[in-house]
Formats: sequence, C-alpha cells, structure tokens
Amino acid sequence: MNLTKNAVEAVAAQGPGGTVRVTGWRDAACTVLEVADTGPGLPPPAREHLFEAFAGSVGGTGLGLAIAYELTRNHGGRLELVKSGPTGTVFRATFPHSAETPRDP
Repeated sequence: MNLTKNAVEAVAAQGPGGTVRVTGWRDAACTVLEVADTGPGLPPPAREHLFEAFAGSVGGTGLGLAIAYELTRNHGGRLELVKSGPTGTVFRATFPHSAETPRDP
C-alpha cells in the first residue's frame, strides 16, 4: 500500500498523465510484487537512507518506506529499489515460498 501511494503521489506531482504499474508473478522459489511509476525519480540524498524511518522522506512523514521494508522483512522477504531516475522509479518486493504456500494446480 505504501509503495503504491508513493508512486501515485510522485506521478501526480508532475501534473496530468503518468502511469503507476503494479505487477506480480511467481516462480519456483518466490512471489514478486513490483511497483513502477513514471514520476521524476528519487533525489540522490533520499536514496542514501531510503528505508530508514524519518531519513529518506521526500515530502512525507518518512515512515512509509521504512514500514514497507520492515513488513517485507518480517515475512521473510526483501524490498529493494530497482531503479530511480528522470523516467520513473521501480520498487520490488520478493517473498520466498514457505512449506505452507499452496501451489497452483
């Protein structure tokens, strides 16, 4: 939710138009969720402490990405910034399958 909210805000800050794309897929080992936007990208100072509470904020409270990072870790996953630049930003959350994860038929 936090990743999508941030993406929508980044796109909206540029005015009309823009895109937010949420994509998910599974492979043999994990489930992946990717949130991509066509916003202006994150400034380099924000990238340095991106997942630290109150340190990586760009116009917000500084908690959204820190919370998303901790929630992902608490589920055994990993949250990463894939890319960020003038054409947009992409975050990827990867969650390993557990023994209890049902397989598709």
